[in-house]
Amino acid sequence: MAKRALLLIHGIESTGDWFEPIVDVCEPHFECIGVKYTQYLHWGWAKLPCLSWLLLLPLLPAPIVGILFLLHRLGHAGPVLLVGALVLALTAGVFAILEIQRRASVLRLIKQRYDQTARQGEPPHVVAHSLGTYVMGRILRKWPDVRYERVVYVGSPLPRDFWNEVIDSKRVGHVRNEVGKMDLVVRLTGVLTRVMPGFGDAGWFGFSLPADRVHALADDGSCVICESSSGGGAFIHNASVGEFTHGDAFIGPGYAERFWLPFLWGISGADYTEFRDTCVRAARLEDEGNWPELQDVESTLRSRTWRLWQCTPQSLNDYVGRYLLGWQHSHGRSLTDKQVQEVVDVALRLTWRAVAQAMEERRLPIRESRRESVLVRVRPLQAVRCAVESALEARGF
Repeated sequence: MAKRALLLIHGIESTGDWFEPIVDVCEPHFECIGVKYTQYLHWGWAKLPCLSWLLLLPLLPAPIVGILFLLHRLGHAGPVLLVGALVLALTAGVFAILEIQRRASVLRLIKQRYDQTARQGEPPHVVAHSLGTYVMGRILRKWPDVRYERVVYVGSPLPRDFWNEVIDSKRVGHVRNEVGKMDLVVRLTGVLTRVMPGFGDAGWFGFSLPADRVHALADDGSCVICESSSGGGAFIHNASVGEFTHGDAFIGPGYAERFWLPFLWGISGADYTEFRDTCVRAARLEDEGNWPELQDVESTLRSRTWRLWQCTPQSLNDYVGRYLLGWQHSHGRSLTDKQVQEVVDVALRLTWRAVAQAMEERRLPIRESRRESVLVRVRPLQAVRCAVESALEARGF
């Protein structure tokens, strides 16, 4: 089965250096596609006026009339200032045309990469930073056929009410928006939003509309409202990352592994972290021969309700039992209650061993030397299914 595509879109003054740690975390589970563009790589802060209406001020009638009146009053100095005004207007016009062409070329480039992934039949996931979030938003507006599954926005300069315009089309699955109160770049964009059409400060305040479908995440990545309801969860989750500046989220793969990966899987980040750590602990206790503590950990794994299965939250015992029912139906087999319990017992141990082995594989320093068949089992769903299949094979079924 082909892996779902994950588009990585960088922002202004970037060459996508942060792609590598994200690919390191996500590549075993998704087809990571880094989209790089060079149109906004140079000129530093001088690019910001090109994104605003300020660039067109010298071309507007009111400033032109004012300049002509001033020249009339200045007399002999008028011709010099007239030449200067004409040069300024001409320069502004050239920059405006170049900006229109530059923005259009970036949109075409990223749309082409999107089209390549869309041919796989599934909408891609997206992780976008800074100007990349703006570009992905423009693509949504410009091309009605574009669809994203799960979206992670970091340092987004989109307006706070952006999603109110596209929510009804259901062209996006879910959005995780990183909100950083130390992200001064986004804050400045918000201050200048009146002269920068299409921009805002969602990366500073969070998305605010539609209000009934926007929730805030706790520090551990959980959403109390979603976890207490039986629905599919909020459309948008604002995640507070107050200690991060504009690009800090990309320092190392740890943040993406803890928060973004479970979001892209559609499971609880808090439950994922606890399940993974509990499995690693169980494997360690087993290796040490610490049976009393292992029994307590095993009981937790068995009986606790986990939000890890992309279905109704349930215990590991119940999920394995449900999986076995499907297996019996698809294979035309019928297992006794005793046989089912034997498979469950074996599968439980194989699950914590699979997760622990995957975590060990993740620690290897060179990504190329890692075994993808092992790494994929860091995902609880994959670990359990592989464990059940191995348990069935071990029991001769």
